[in-house]
Amino acid sequence: MNKMVLFDTAKNLLFNAKNLLTYGANRWLNI
Repeated sequence: MNKMVLFDTAKNLLFNAKNLLTYGANRWLNI
């Protein structure tokens, strides 16, 4: 794997984690 693909994958994982965290926080706050 070249560096660009690795960077892209890491960026996508970070983005997904941020979205999941935001979603979880919203659900928790809306109880």
